[in-house]
Amino acid sequence: MREARPLDMVDRHPVPRGCVPTMKDATVRRLQALEEEYAFEVNAAVGEDRSDLVAALVDEYPDAALEVLRGDAA
Repeated sequence: MREARPLDMVDRHPVPRGCVPTMKDATVRRLQALEEEYAFEVNAAVGEDRSDLVAALVDEYPDAALEVLRGDAA
């Protein structure tokens, strides 16, 4: 069993050494970055007791993710 580490010490999305990212890898990385950005914004909104902003961010996220996917399909 691995030792638990704080999240800020964990590389959530490592690329193997010598691996050249493909378009699919790039898409995954953009989606992961989008998720991290939205999680940060939602957490900040929760901290400010802004349920209206949380709801707006939750509503926006699927469309933003779809735009990443569409951009890579073009």
